[in-house]
Amino acid sequence: MRKSIFYVLWVLMFLPLGLVFKILDSNTSGLQKADFRLCTENNENLFQYLSKPFNLVLLPIILAIVFGLLLGIITDTMIKSSPFLYPLF
Repeated sequence: MRKSIFYVLWVLMFLPLGLVFKILDSNTSGLQKADFRLCTENNENLFQYLSKPFNLVLLPIILAIVFGLLLGIITDTMIKSSPFLYPLF
């Protein structure tokens, strides 16, 4: 039970980082921002915009889960192989 906490902690740590990098990396020009404003006025266009894969926050969430699980596995393996840390967990 305690070992699964590492998976959750790693995912929670990477999620805000992924969102920050997505915001910093967004190359939205004025036209795309105007398109997004127009999409919010019409629900059908908004649904089409949000249904595109990896738009907005989907990619950072997926990356946070993947990297979080990967580092959780690595952390769990390191704890199992360490004679000092294994009795603590």
